[in-house]
Amino acid sequence: MRVSYVELFNLTKKVFSAYGIPHGCAEDGADVVTWSEFIGLDGMQTLLEEMRELQPSGMDGIKLIEKEENFYLFDGNEQSALVLGKLMADYALGAAEVDETLRIYTKNTTRSRLLAQPASYLASRGLGCIINYKTESGILRWILATPEIEFPVFAEGERAEEIMQEILSKEIKNYRLKPTNSDAFWLTCTTKTALITTSIRKLRKSAQSKNLTMTESATLKASFEKAFNNGANVDRELWHALTEIGNKTLVKSTEESRRRGAG
Repeated sequence: MRVSYVELFNLTKKVFSAYGIPHGCAEDGADVVTWSEFIGLDGMQTLLEEMRELQPSGMDGIKLIEKEENFYLFDGNEQSALVLGKLMADYALGAAEVDETLRIYTKNTTRSRLLAQPASYLASRGLGCIINYKTESGILRWILATPEIEFPVFAEGERAEEIMQEILSKEIKNYRLKPTNSDAFWLTCTTKTALITTSIRKLRKSAQSKNLTMTESATLKASFEKAFNNGANVDRELWHALTEIGNKTLVKSTEESRRRGAG
């Protein structure tokens, strides 16, 4: 079945709301899922898989636990990165007014390719962004976004890790490396967007020798334009499963639901 961007956004917003996620964060999460689905990153499936991490109580426990020059360490309190990614991007956007380049390490959370949306969000505001993490299967994945390209770039593999760590350690003042566990992700934000474009060029050169795997911006752009113009082709059973969950927001009013903003 085919659905429009607005239809999928409205459905996924209901799903976040059904789990008690506050209104603003529910909209951010819906934008992450919908945008990702339209560029071919299986946003709906990821949402279904990460529902157990969508806990309203998890919002209150998200906290900054360490801060040094150009470095911030957050505890995600087991909240899904579908919500945390945009929160960290907004934090970076504010911190970038002071720090030319900064790094945020968020632990105790999930991570997926959908973190490309927060990276793209920062790029749309004139900043360069790099997000990296380790998947459950041990794959080292990098997401790079810059105002100079319309959609992010993905790079995976040990060689990508070597290239990026070498670049970051040379270019970022007081660069520090923490272990990247499978329940955490790094977000690097910089006003020096040339750092991102240089990194992409080096990754592309290495990819030509098949030393790493890349997904180019043009591939994501083509997927988005096709889906946006014609409607995204989504799995009918997945759509119905999310619809059933989203309809849980349409419950009889209670004191608790009114406190959360329901009718």
